[in-house]
Amino acid sequence: MNVDTFLKTDRIPAFGETIGAENDRVFKQFGGKGGNQAISIARLINDHSAIKVSMLGQVGSDNEGKQYLEYLKENKVDHANVIVKENCVTGQSVVFTIKSSGLNSKIHVRGANQLYSEVFPE
Repeated sequence: MNVDTFLKTDRIPAFGETIGAENDRVFKQFGGKGGNQAISIARLINDHSAIKVSMLGQVGSDNEGKQYLEYLKENKVDHANVIVKENCVTGQSVVFTIKSSGLNSKIHVRGANQLYSEVFPE
């Protein structure tokens, strides 16, 4: 369960360099493969009460975690099994996309995802 920030730019900056991204191309999106799948399925079944979509995972106790839980709720995904890890950030990525090629690079913070195996051992 991640909150991803997408930036569109001409190129990836060199070490020590600051460059700008397109102002109209900066956006945040709730993500993570499991979260994306749960939302997609919930939207496909569209209020068929016999089918329930649930999410299992972890978020941090930060604003991103609270917003992610609200996003699941708005999309009718049961989040009773999503654990909020206190004093921890929600997983996040910053994705840099090169305008001319569409290629991208990503920096990722695992956050609460890093602690997942402590709660649900393999």
